[in-house]
Amino acid sequence: MLIISKNLNAIMLVYFSDNPVGILNDCILRNNIKHIVLESSGVKAMNFQEQLYVKSGEIEIHNCKCK
Repeated sequence: MLIISKNLNAIMLVYFSDNPVGILNDCILRNNIKHIVLESSGVKAMNFQEQLYVKSGEIEIHNCKCK
């Protein structure tokens, strides 16, 4: 993913937390983020995406499957 973000001239941020929705929402607000790419892997990822969308408002969430 790092190589892809560099090739697209995009910024890639990596955070580790027990509260990932809170961290992402804070980052979204501070940096005026409009697009987020998430790894989609099952029900847990879908629940995470729903929480993120409800709290963040007008952002586009893109899912990808990483191997």
